[in-house]
Amino acid sequence: MTSVGHQSHASLFIFQNRFLMRLRRKEALDQFFELLGPERCKDIEVVATDQHDGYGASVEQYCPQATLVWDRFHMVQKINEALNEERKQELANIDPEGKMGDLMNGKYRYLFLTKAQRRSKLDKLHIDEVMKLNSRMAKLEMIKEHFHRMFETTDVIEAQVMLGQCYEWAFQCKAINVVDWIWRVMDQERFWNYWKCRLTTGVSEGINRAIKGLKWQAYGYKNMQYFALKIMQKCGYLNHRFYLKATAT
Repeated sequence: MTSVGHQSHASLFIFQNRFLMRLRRKEALDQFFELLGPERCKDIEVVATDQHDGYGASVEQYCPQATLVWDRFHMVQKINEALNEERKQELANIDPEGKMGDLMNGKYRYLFLTKAQRRSKLDKLHIDEVMKLNSRMAKLEMIKEHFHRMFETTDVIEAQVMLGQCYEWAFQCKAINVVDWIWRVMDQERFWNYWKCRLTTGVSEGINRAIKGLKWQAYGYKNMQYFALKIMQKCGYLNHRFYLKATAT
């Protein structure tokens, strides 16, 4: 979402009748569906979004036939927030000036939340040292990696088993923040719909980042129509075959 003055712009990417959305309010999505009209709304098959209740309410109202998918990347973001709370609580229970306190300092927050395969050799040594000294942090690392692997499986039953294992391990090490979050999503059909449709908001998140970059570079735009043209230019739409087709007709 990019805000300029009192106006807000939502990025929306449409591909083969599947919609990837990055919106903040139900009203904004309502306006989009009303602009599309009932006939086009009937063609929408899948909608991927985060857990915001307003999104689901809008989709159910205008596209009751569409499958609503909670976005994978937002799910990872949420469990990372829960894991980080556990790291902070663990840090509060140890000597902040000692070796363990230094290894778990807030400056290493993103290191703990990064997937193991994306860490550098030095980062891996750091995490290995932490896990040797703190068994609870080792269990939290195991939960995080297992959660990521869950999305790699193509079978929803296997994914449910893996999430159940994450819940059990979190319960065993008393990671209450992780337990609470998993408990809230584990019986939600929208969460499990990912294994049916495997749709994410990755593309629209990229477009949204490009929009934010344009805003930052220009320190904001007074002319909203010009801002919209710059967005289309940056994202390639002005040179896109769909734009050329639209102007030709």
